[in-house]
Amino acid sequence: MEGEILKSNALLGVHLGTKSGRNSGVKLGYSQIANPIYLWRKGTFPMRRAVAPIFRNVISNLVKCLHPEPWIDRKGRLRGNIIAFTDLAKGKMIPTRILEIE
Repeated sequence: MEGEILKSNALLGVHLGTKSGRNSGVKLGYSQIANPIYLWRKGTFPMRRAVAPIFRNVISNLVKCLHPEPWIDRKGRLRGNIIAFTDLAKGKMIPTRILEIE
């Protein structure tokens, strides 16, 4: 059962990402595409809010692949982006697919 969706300008998000590389770049890249699309399809995210981070992340991963930061797996993220777009084209994109990705 899902609860009520509320919106408030009083909320603040905190980013708890680390530079230590504990997460797979491929999985993060997949989630950069799959999560916004899932939220848009679910109706909790407008399309323009889903497309903007997808576009920004893919462009960033593409450009920075040439000279990646040593603590960020840009090639892995880009590979995850490609897997997500492939799944989207096949109609098989779901966020839980990330559990199957190495």
